[in-house]
Amino acid sequence: MKAKHYILDITGDQFDFTRDQDQITTEAALDGIYVIRTTMAPEQMDAAKVVATYKSLVRVERDFRSLKAIDLDLRPIHHWTQTRVRAHVFICMLASYLTWHLRQAWAPLTFTDLPSVSRTVG
Repeated sequence: MKAKHYILDITGDQFDFTRDQDQITTEAALDGIYVIRTTMAPEQMDAAKVVATYKSLVRVERDFRSLKAIDLDLRPIHHWTQTRVRAHVFICMLASYLTWHLRQAWAPLTFTDLPSVSRTVG
């Protein structure tokens, strides 16, 4: 019997195992490697920018989580007309946009590491 990284020998009264070193070595060679697939042409966005953009999705997800529950409380909306609901969502998005710009502007003061694609050093 074989497990992911072990070769198991199980009988009625005995249990033995050995490490499957070939499997461990093969998988260790891929540690820290991931593939990002995009529809962007290489002329439009190089590999480094694709990775930086992908990693920035964490910030986008955090901002949407903040919009919905934590800071801005977008839900539940207790407005009954379409214009009030739209105004409420617009104000929340505006606040999120302002927060993003403040994080960018204050990054040097707060020692926040921003992706190189969105910051110029000078």
